[in-house]
Amino acid sequence: MPRKTDPLQRSLLLLQLIPRHPGMIATTTLQEKLKDRGFEVTLRTLQRDMNGLSMQFPIFCDESERPHRWCFDKGYSHSLPGMDTNEALTLVLAKQYLTSLLPAAVLDSLAGPLNEAHKHLDSIQANGHGSWQSKVRLLPAHQSLVPARFNADVWHVVTDALLHHHAIEARYRKRNNEEPDDYLLHPQGIVHRHSVTYLLATVKNYDDVLQFALHRFESARETVTPFRPLANFSVESYIRNGGFGLLQSEETITLKALISRELFVRLQETPLNESQVLTAPDDTGWGLMTAQVRDEQTLFWWLQSLGGAIRVLAPQQWRDELLRQAKELVGWYEASEKT
Repeated sequence: MPRKTDPLQRSLLLLQLIPRHPGMIATTTLQEKLKDRGFEVTLRTLQRDMNGLSMQFPIFCDESERPHRWCFDKGYSHSLPGMDTNEALTLVLAKQYLTSLLPAAVLDSLAGPLNEAHKHLDSIQANGHGSWQSKVRLLPAHQSLVPARFNADVWHVVTDALLHHHAIEARYRKRNNEEPDDYLLHPQGIVHRHSVTYLLATVKNYDDVLQFALHRFESARETVTPFRPLANFSVESYIRNGGFGLLQSEETITLKALISRELFVRLQETPLNESQVLTAPDDTGWGLMTAQVRDEQTLFWWLQSLGGAIRVLAPQQWRDELLRQAKELVGWYEASEKT
């Protein structure tokens, strides 16, 4: 790569490389990243660049460590080019949706862009776009639980280690344990499920991928221990192979069920999948739905949530399990009425 010398280009690149707090980047790391992009500068020159930028932008320098580390103020955001109206509105609406799914430590990373979006929308209130914030809402399809809270510093260490292939040392408390244990972890992936965020990682020199709920981490930090990549690992294959107990089998099965008029209309407008076939309700008020589906736990939970609006005919194992649960509930309610 030809050597670059333009100081303006170098400064713009530095602004792109500096993370927002709690993220930090060392001067030596900045020097390496500049070199990868064609700028070869001495540490003295780089330090002078950073001192100059910190006088113009809210850049903080941590001088307690050598080499010095740098970051933008947590709430600062810069965008080149600037955010347009559609981008701003989309970001605000996305935040409404994500608030019920992701913990604050994750959403905090959007604080800068969100502040910019709100400022942009507020500045054009007169043309009607800004008022959309109070006119548009996203309603979840089911009851959401409050996302499990975890430490923002832990999130930063874990995600940085995952993306840059670093091992980490962590203090982690298992479920039902009062005291935490120390672990050497090799991050392989992150999964968010049911308001809980999980780190998928191997431990020490083992190859088994384990799940670590981030809200049970008490601390985490990078280590000099070499990272151990897991050959051919992917989060998708991990889940497909039953990592979270969602996929019961690889077979495609036929779901056949009687459905109420209300559910018929809903499935007519928003089908279960492309294979769905519906028969309109007859005089009894019940229609028929058939579809080819995967044997997944999440689909069975969806059937459970529909209650009396659906009567499963096939597969037999789902019908039997729903019948067992219905009898158990009826028995409990009848018994409770007698007490």
